[in-house]
Amino acid sequence: MDNHFVPNLTIGLPVVEALAGVASRPLDCHLMIDDPDRWAPAYVEAGAASVTFHVEACAAPVRLARELRVQGARAGMALKPATPVEPYADLLPELDMLLIMTVEPGFGGQQFLDVCLPKIRRARDLIGASGADVWLQVDGGVSADTIERCADAGADVFVAGSAVFGADDPDAMVATLRKLADAAARRHAEARLVRGPAARGAGPPGRQRCRAAPNAAGVPVGYGLARYACLTAESTCLTRQIVGLPAARATRKPAAASPARAAVSRVTMFPPQASGRMAGDE
Repeated sequence: MDNHFVPNLTIGLPVVEALAGVASRPLDCHLMIDDPDRWAPAYVEAGAASVTFHVEACAAPVRLARELRVQGARAGMALKPATPVEPYADLLPELDMLLIMTVEPGFGGQQFLDVCLPKIRRARDLIGASGADVWLQVDGGVSADTIERCADAGADVFVAGSAVFGADDPDAMVATLRKLADAAARRHAEARLVRGPAARGAGPPGRQRCRAAPNAAGVPVGYGLARYACLTAESTCLTRQIVGLPAARATRKPAAASPARAAVSRVTMFPPQASGRMAGDE
C-alpha cells in the first residue's frame, strides 16, 4: 500500500527483499499501489514468487503480466469491488490468478460485500470458458461466516486477515477455514459434474474430464481444491493447489530461484503488524 492508490502506507521493496533473504516460503505480494507497470517487476527481483497488480492502476496489464512471468513469478490481476470483470475476459490466458476484492482495498477488518458474489460467479464462468489455468482469489472480509459462500461462487484462493489474527487460536481458525472451503469446493465440483459439460463455465471436454478424476481423498481434482495455507504478514491466503498441474506452471520458478521463491504450495507466516491493520504490498 502506497497511501496513493489506497489510504494506507505499509511495507515496500526493502522489506520484501529482507524477508526473501530469510524466508523459506514463497512471498505472495498484492500491490495496492499506483504505477504498478513501473514497480511490480522490482518485487520479483526482490524475491516475490507471486505478484498481483490492480488493473485500475495499470497502463498496460498484458505487457506487465508477461513481464512478471518472464521474470519467473506468477502474475495476478486484482479488481476492486466496482470494477466489472467482463472487459478483461480476453486477458485471462495472460494471468495465473485473478483477484476479486470483496472490500474496498486499503484496510483490514472490513465487512464482506455480498454484492461481489455474482461477480465471483461470472469470473469463474469466464475462466472456465477460457480454458486457462487461472486461480480465482477473493480478499476482504473472508471469515468462517463468508468463506463457504465465496467457494460456492467459484473462488479457490482465499485471503483472510482479521478472521485469523483476531481469533483466540489462529492455527485452529486456519484449519476451520480450510475445512469449510474444502467442503464447499467439494459440493461445487460435484454439482458441476452432475450438471455435466453444459454446466456454467465447464470449459472444454478435456478439462471437464479432469475435474471428474478423484484424488486419494475422493475429491474431484483439476478444479483447484484447497491444500495449503499461505500466510503473508497479516493476511492468510488459503490457496488451492491444482493437482496434476505441471510443476513449472505451478511455481514459475526461475532457474536461479532462492528458497523463498520455491513451490507455491507451502506455508509462509509472518507476525501481524502491531497496528492491527492489514499488511500491505501483499
